[in-house]
Formats: sequence, structure tokens, C-alpha cells
Amino acid sequence: MRSLDKDRTTRLAIMITLIGGAFFLCFRFSFYSWFKIFYSTTYTKTIMHVEHYIAILVFTVTLLVAAACLRYIYFELKTLQYLRDNDAQKDAIEKADSSFTDIFSYLKFCSGVLIIFFSILSIIEIIRERPILLLWILIGGIALLTFLVLGWLLFVKRKKQGNISILKRHTDSAKRSKEKLPIGFFLYIVSLVIFIGITISLVALNGDKEIEVKIIKGENITLQVVSNKIGKLELEGSIENRDTYGQSSDFNSSDFEIIKSEVHVFGKKELLNNELDIDKIAEELQKRNYRFDLDQSNQSTLFNLDLNDFLKGSRNTIKLVIKVKENEETNFIYFESDISIRGKDILISEDNLKVSI
Repeated sequence: MRSLDKDRTTRLAIMITLIGGAFFLCFRFSFYSWFKIFYSTTYTKTIMHVEHYIAILVFTVTLLVAAACLRYIYFELKTLQYLRDNDAQKDAIEKADSSFTDIFSYLKFCSGVLIIFFSILSIIEIIRERPILLLWILIGGIALLTFLVLGWLLFVKRKKQGNISILKRHTDSAKRSKEKLPIGFFLYIVSLVIFIGITISLVALNGDKEIEVKIIKGENITLQVVSNKIGKLELEGSIENRDTYGQSSDFNSSDFEIIKSEVHVFGKKELLNNELDIDKIAEELQKRNYRFDLDQSNQSTLFNLDLNDFLKGSRNTIKLVIKVKENEETNFIYFESDISIRGKDILISEDNLKVSI
């Protein structure tokens, strides 16, 4: 009994070491790859592409195997407890042994999924490069299937009675193996990983939204409003002359000089085809599915207003309300600053404001 407990403890120690070492590194790599791809890459027509599917599969496989190992460690630790009930102790040992066996079933299942997935990818890539191979693959597949069916029929005809018992044993074995396969759990994790990944892409696509308000001193005093990744802004403001109370000048969005800029980084070099043709690029973007780098792309709008025509006297107060419309939400930003002009000296109480939306 002591020898058995020692063997179990040794097995547990080995599994904990593997989890803490190899699986941690695999988890870190797969998680980083999955998060990085979804956070930084999307496509013009579809959110996901081949690299997304690879990241989803590798991360899912890592989670599945890690879950099996953690389940075994949990049940194995329960066997180390002192239980007065022998049946409870026996049940704990059976669950630990079953969980340990499941680890290898999961590994076998995940290896098969990876082999099938990458085999399909390889075949698709080969067919894409050489379409004539598709015809030969179909011919070879039909010939192989015909050969297997004829062979099976011949085998059944010769050993019909014996084959029934063999088939029954194989069927029973297949049913037991199928019960061990984590297909449902695998599909659940895949769905969860895809859902979270798409959410990360949407956050990255709509993230880093900010508005910056600046008052710039120079030959002219300029009010600038810069928006990043924000679709629509409405600006309303006034400048009140404190030397003559009650006198103010109003302004709105139409008084600003508006400068828009967009930076989009696409991942396919063949888009340009060694020539700069803007019309052709725009047409290609509509037709084909190109990679779009989220972390290197930006959309900004600059609102510029010369305040010299609005400033009266030496003491002025500027008030600005920014209305931000995003989807069905509306946010308001209020900015106020005093501007004092004494000869060539210009004093501004607040010349910069940056707000994340």
C-alpha cells in the first residue's frame, strides 16, 4: 500500500512539474498568439482568416489538455486526504486514475484534430497553387474509395458470420472510445474562444478613441480640436470678453477649418502590384479580402479655428462644448479656459485637454 501511495505521489509530482513548465510555456505562447492576432489583425470582408483559425485551434487544444491535467491533479490530491470511508477512498482513486487516462485520450484527440486541420490547409494551398492537382486528387480519392468498398464487400461475403461478431466488438469499442472523446467540451471551448476573440477585435477596432483640445499661442491664437477614431463631432462655443461683461462671440462647427486624415495598413504586397494606382487599389479593396492591421491604422479629424477675430480686449473666457455621437450613445465634453493678453504676453489658464471616449 505504501509503495502504491509512493507511486501515486511520484506521478502527481511529475504532472505538476509538467504543468508548471511545459504547459505553462505552451499556454503563454498560444494565448499571446491568439490575443495578438485578434487584437491587431482583421480583414476587409471577413473578420477572421487562416491565421485566426490556426490561433483558435492551437489555443483551444492547449486549454483542453490543460483542463484535463488540472482535473487529474484535483482528483489525485483528493486521494491524499485521509478518508474513513473506504468506498469514498476507492471512488477518489478511480476518478484520479480515470482522469489520468483521459489526459492521453485528450492528447490523442487533439493530435488528430491538428493533423486533420493542417492536412486540409496544406491540400487547399497546394490546390490553390496548382489547380490541376484537384482533378488528380478527386480521381485518386474515387479510385481508393472504390477499392476499399470492393474489398470490404469481398471480406463480408467470405466471412459473413465471423464478421458480425467482429463488427459488434468493434462497434462496442467505438462506442466506449466515443464516450471518452471530449467533442462536446472541445466545441464549447472553440465557440468561447471565437466569441472572445471577435469581441477583442471589435474592441480594438473601436478602441483608443480620444479627443484633444489645444489652444496654441503664436502670431495667431488658435483653437484646435483633434479626434481619433470618432465618426461625428458637433462643436459649439463662445468667447466672452470680461472687460465688457455681457459681450460674447459665438461659434460652431461650421466656423472651423476641418482637416481629415486616414491611415490604413494592408497586409498584402500584391495590392500595389509594383505601381501606385489609387483607383485600382480602391477597386481591389472592394473585390478581394485583404488583411487590415488594426494597431497601425488610424482615422483622425482636425478642427482648427483662428481666435483672433473673436478675442476682444485683454481678458477673455473661452467656453467649448463638444458633442460626440457614437452609435446610439451621445457624450458631451465641456472645456473652459481664460485667455489674458498683455502686450506680447499671452496667458492661458488651460491650454490642453485630452479625453478618452
